Amino acid sequence: MSGGSPQRWTFGADVPEGVRTYLASGDWRRDAVEVKRNRRRVVYRCSPPGGGPALYLKEDVASSLFDWAKTWFRCKAKEEFLALQAIRSAGVASVRPLGWLPTPRGGVLATEELLGRDLRRTITAGVIGGRTEFLEALADFVAGLVRAGVDHPDLHAGNIMVDGELATPTFALLDLYGVRLRPDLDTAGRHRLLFFLVPLLVEVPRLRRERLLRRIPGDAPRKAWAALVRAWGQLRGDKWGGWRRRLLGKSSVCREQVDATGHWLLAGSPDKDGAVREALALYRAGDSARVELLKDDRKRQVARVRVPGGSYIVKEYREVQRRWLWRPDRLGWLNTARARSLSPQVASCRAWVRGSSGVGYLVQEDVGTACLHNYVAATGPAAGERRFWLAALADTLAFLHLCGCFHADLKAANWIVDAASSRLRIVDCDDVRFYRQMPEWARERNLRQLAESCPPHIALRERLRFLVLYGRVAELPPARIRALAGLLSG
Repeated sequence: MSGGSPQRWTFGADVPEGVRTYLASGDWRRDAVEVKRNRRRVVYRCSPPGGGPALYLKEDVASSLFDWAKTWFRCKAKEEFLALQAIRSAGVASVRPLGWLPTPRGGVLATEELLGRDLRRTITAGVIGGRTEFLEALADFVAGLVRAGVDHPDLHAGNIMVDGELATPTFALLDLYGVRLRPDLDTAGRHRLLFFLVPLLVEVPRLRRERLLRRIPGDAPRKAWAALVRAWGQLRGDKWGGWRRRLLGKSSVCREQVDATGHWLLAGSPDKDGAVREALALYRAGDSARVELLKDDRKRQVARVRVPGGSYIVKEYREVQRRWLWRPDRLGWLNTARARSLSPQVASCRAWVRGSSGVGYLVQEDVGTACLHNYVAATGPAAGERRFWLAALADTLAFLHLCGCFHADLKAANWIVDAASSRLRIVDCDDVRFYRQMPEWARERNLRQLAESCPPHIALRERLRFLVLYGRVAELPPARIRALAGLLSG
């Protein structure tokens, strides 16, 4: 490395002189466009004169006296710059580091722009699905990280850039602060590298998922998947406190509004807010042409509401205004969000409305009209097709239990079949509990609920095959599987 300028920039050896001059002169601040800001960091983008790739500059900002004191002992910009150099020297694709500058409140890191978009936005766009080529390329990229011994404390889908076509993608790392190279990477380090794959692989058929995991060094695929899911559930649980606070007011995940209907909290894409509000308005107006009543009892009413371009499920909770901490609509909002953070197979909730009239409303996505019970009933599919859906049910239930997620009403009617995409969706998450490790009584209760709500024509051998598949994914010993068999024989 070579020293940079009177502003004490330190540059990489291969940085062009024009870029050095541009950064050292401070002219980049004149051209910079802010692209991201939080209380500890601001990210800018600018284009150097004379053309060439755009530059990204991350400026650390001490937001408290403690943060400011930490700058006496370390410079995050310098540490990330050195980590990027080490990672690239090890053959791992990452953003190109250009230089770093210490400042009184932290430091500035300059990197070259990477083309493409981050993996999180690629997933959100819904274009991946089960594309084998994409998932194989991603598995090979992660295998390279494991072989290189990359210990990344904060690897997630937003820190991986994707470029190229989905059939031939290339990947590269962003945000490498705190990253180290460890030839003897331990199990916990491998989990930190792999856990972000869980929501991508959860809906991939079991055998194909095991083939993908076989491409990554480490444990046998079945054992590796169970360990990853447990780690995923624990990491999600550790972050729940912060997410919970953000779900109860205006935040990065919620939009807050107040109108004549009541107090709104909306999640998901803002583009859907208009349709969500229209769905509740139609429900309250009792538009019989668009509102289909699904359930009506003393505590709540549930209806499907059709709006242009789709439909939503509206749940009305009656007489809840005097129960703030234990309001069932509040619990349904939080439980659904937490379960959804574990598995994309949980139907999402788009809005929670505390009505001015004293009732509460949840507006949820509509994932289909055919529940698993009706789909596999006597007029439903043949035994061969039932086998597919029972295998999907076993895999999904095992996933929830490995995550420590206990749905207290997991009868067959609360599983919705999406035949077009060959996926199961879980609904009605008002009563869901979360554990570090699934209690055996909860496991038995879920299996008993499924057995009791299963259509009677499902043969015992089909139920036992379901239990064996469940036990394999959940890593239950054979003796425990045999002990549980009695729950399904009724």
